[in-house]
Amino acid sequence: MTNYSDMTNEQLDKAVAEKVMGWHIENILNPFHYELLWCTDKVILSKKDYHPSIDILHALEVMNQMIADGWVVNMTGDSLCWWVCFIKDDDMQGESDDKLLSRAICISALRAKESEE
Repeated sequence: MTNYSDMTNEQLDKAVAEKVMGWHIENILNPFHYELLWCTDKVILSKKDYHPSIDILHALEVMNQMIADGWVVNMTGDSLCWWVCFIKDDDMQGESDDKLLSRAICISALRAKESEE
């Protein structure tokens, strides 16, 4: 089992993009330079602009993706700590707590996806 809590924000962002969102990296030539982009058939987003571990709007997109994939989300928290849990059935779930809601969402989503394997 991967220890997502010890990951840096950049490592979490990459893991979430690949394992939860289903995106892959492409090196695309812009007019003046190559740029790393997260890509799917619908989404192209600069790697430097995607930070679900610290950006709550990106984290909520992760939560919406999990819900679309059939997961139920439970969360509670206050100014000191947030707890998030994704549940699909008795055998598949992922939970985490963190002082940042965005990190708690990311870590819980990754643990939930890992429980599917």
